[in-house]
Amino acid sequence: MDKKYIQNISGKDFVQYAGLLDDFHKTGGKSIKTKMIGYENGLYIFKAVVDGEKGTFHGYGDAGVDNVNKMIVPHVLRMAETRAKARALRDYCNVDMCSVEELGGEKKSKEKAMYRTATIEAAPVVSDKKCSKCGGDVIERKGISAKTGKPYHSLNCVKCKNVEWIN
Repeated sequence: MDKKYIQNISGKDFVQYAGLLDDFHKTGGKSIKTKMIGYENGLYIFKAVVDGEKGTFHGYGDAGVDNVNKMIVPHVLRMAETRAKARALRDYCNVDMCSVEELGGEKKSKEKAMYRTATIEAAPVVSDKKCSKCGGDVIERKGISAKTGKPYHSLNCVKCKNVEWIN
């Protein structure tokens, strides 16, 4: 492992995902496949399978708003996938260090608790659909609730303020 991919945090060494991926390609890595296993107890769960000249290795990863730092909250789904890939790549590359990406978020604080109540959402989109209550124009909203970590999808009427939840 190239030393540039080793990061020391509080006196302990961790490997960066980029280093695992670099070693994977240098040592006959052929493919990485991922699958979302589900969403449970506020966590997105992924499985990763890496395959190459050294064999096939599996890894699981999870992420939720309570185990990532505040900068990652909007990307929690992708972090779960990255953590799964990192675990499978560590086995393939025979690396016994935990990856930086597998580390949890910062310690609980009032600031983080307040941040978790914010909603993380994609830009609202004016929809071609109409409000079922008044027939007015609606804005479509999609995102992940930072409070619950669950995805949501709604149509919000501009005229009467009616909200229709889409499952």
